[in-house]
Amino acid sequence: MDPSKMAQIAGTAGIISTTTFWSMNFTIDYLTFPALLLGGVPKASSSSKHSPRFLTPSTDSSQASGPFLNRQWQEVYWRGHRWGPLSAILSGASFMTAAWFSSSKSNQQYLYATAAVAAVSVVPWTILVMVPYNNELHRRGDAQLAAGEKDAEQEAKGDGRDLMVLIRKWLFYNDIRASLALGATLAGVMASLQ
Repeated sequence: MDPSKMAQIAGTAGIISTTTFWSMNFTIDYLTFPALLLGGVPKASSSSKHSPRFLTPSTDSSQASGPFLNRQWQEVYWRGHRWGPLSAILSGASFMTAAWFSSSKSNQQYLYATAAVAAVSVVPWTILVMVPYNNELHRRGDAQLAAGEKDAEQEAKGDGRDLMVLIRKWLFYNDIRASLALGATLAGVMASLQ
């Protein structure tokens, strides 16, 4: 097969994979958790039929109970964990394949290589920065399951950090992780347009 066609196919696979990863994380950060933190439908102002604010920040205080919020975080985590690591590896491999089949020392090759590094960088970011938060949130969620609903609040206290602080930090770090995938997508698109 023609090397330029191989680069195009591999680059497209990388773009699709990183776009999927970014979209999942964007949805978690800006749709799922704001809805969970809000705890209900926003009330419309008396002069308007719509919510007074278009975007409700995910860092507002939660109307949902701590045990509910922690367990929802665990559900979202496990669902995302099924695709996220595979997506990073698939994206990196696809972009590296595209770089390999691109013309030597071309802008396209450099852009695909940049996309590969950005796509795979979500793995060390997750391990080095996010895993401590993941572990604490999982520990609290598991303690809630073990204690039952009655004692869930007490069992989930953990290391003294407020659950909302942990969730906010996790969301912030998840935004950065999603931005790495978005950067990979943009570099991949720029390479494919060369």
